[in-house]
Amino acid sequence: MSSRPDLSAIFDEHVAHEFVAKDVAATMATMSADPFVNHVPTFLPGVAPTGRAVMLPVVVVMGFEGDTVSYERVYWDRASALVQVGLLDETLLPVTGAAQAQKVLDKDLPANTLLNADQKGPPA
Repeated sequence: MSSRPDLSAIFDEHVAHEFVAKDVAATMATMSADPFVNHVPTFLPGVAPTGRAVMLPVVVVMGFEGDTVSYERVYWDRASALVQVGLLDETLLPVTGAAQAQKVLDKDLPANTLLNADQKGPPA
């Protein structure tokens, strides 16, 4: 039976180089020869800074080739960010703003509250 790479250790090393040390060469050394990164250079392009705090859960899906990172895909909820900076009215759409990030941090908060919420806003 062949030895499997420790994907958790590879991920930890990659993230430490990328976000802690901010060392591009060391980060790239953890990646395959032809990696794909779904990079999000800014969360809200074209939106002037509002000075408001924004709290977002972010999901990263990472793929591996042997003992290197072959791809990263970053997902987050833009509608939640727009609610928090005041550019989207959460009463008109099924969005929750910072509540979704708070739920990620606190398992005791209620989940799926949008499923039971009364419909607000103008009828379709």
